Amino acid sequence: MDYLEAGANIIITASYQATIQGFESKGFSKEQSENLLTKSVEIALEAREMFLKEHLEKSTPIQHPVLVAASLGSYGAYLADGSEYSGDYGEAGTKEFLKDFHRRRLQVLAEAGPDLIAFETIPNKLEAEAYVELLEECNINIPAWFSFNSKDGVHIVSGDSLIECTTIADKCAKVGAVGINCTPPRFIHGLILSIRKVSLVSTTLCTVFTACLAPPSVMDDCSTYPCGVHIPWSPFLVYLGTNHCVGDGEGCCYVFTWITFVALPQVTDKPILIYPNSGERYDGEKKEWVESTGVSDGDFVSYVNEWCKDGAVLIGGCCRTTPNTIRAIHRTLNKSPNKQQLPAVE
Repeated sequence: MDYLEAGANIIITASYQATIQGFESKGFSKEQSENLLTKSVEIALEAREMFLKEHLEKSTPIQHPVLVAASLGSYGAYLADGSEYSGDYGEAGTKEFLKDFHRRRLQVLAEAGPDLIAFETIPNKLEAEAYVELLEECNINIPAWFSFNSKDGVHIVSGDSLIECTTIADKCAKVGAVGINCTPPRFIHGLILSIRKVSLVSTTLCTVFTACLAPPSVMDDCSTYPCGVHIPWSPFLVYLGTNHCVGDGEGCCYVFTWITFVALPQVTDKPILIYPNSGERYDGEKKEWVESTGVSDGDFVSYVNEWCKDGAVLIGGCCRTTPNTIRAIHRTLNKSPNKQQLPAVE
């Protein structure tokens, strides 16, 4: 309820690490285990109804949508050995094994009636592929989102390319949004730009080129320069606003005025969601977060306008964020000139 009062549009069920296999290992029957999964969705649905009813009785009806997402964590989250932050499943790392592990859990959560299915903290490409096949095989008709966690701002934690993983989600019609969670805030800007599908069409006053390698002076993490704009970690400078040569010698490239279109990375045009963690470091051996290694709520929300401008549609908080974080995000988004409308759930 605290998160709803803070302004959350979406609340996520407490089922991230809840699995039939995990409950059975603690002595629960299969039926009891499935009932516990169902209960996780029912609790969130009840919280929403209480929240909406209370505000209606106070004559302060809530105008924004409030959705419930059923959380489905990775196989590594079930293992609780830190492998959700490495993606290394050893001998269990086969697609068929992962599909068998998640199948009934996904069906039970979907049957409980959430608005969304959240495949969270996906640590490797193989598990993303397994999820896509399960959505089709189980004929899940509830919109899903895929969110990956990154270790360095380029790759997901297994070392797989975020771009490749996003492409897997993008090709699945049952996936309604894709993005990043449980990742330090400082990495989010570059990650959004690396997966967002955009096209830049120049006006008669703009000049662009697509085939020339950029000189070393633009090959770093900065996204803007006096002479142009590029995607971080890309070898191509993608937009220039004036006619001139860039670089010299082998790095020299002339900007042609007659080229009027440039395509940026074609990865996904699905809504992008991001809900980073606090930036604190997780100690997998001690199974605890290392305090004083993250950012404050104020520092966290200082990124929000930039993320909106980058193209993020859904913004929230993951591990070690609090209702105060969500409240600060909500206030910032309400004032942001770059905020986008929450996509409709069909």
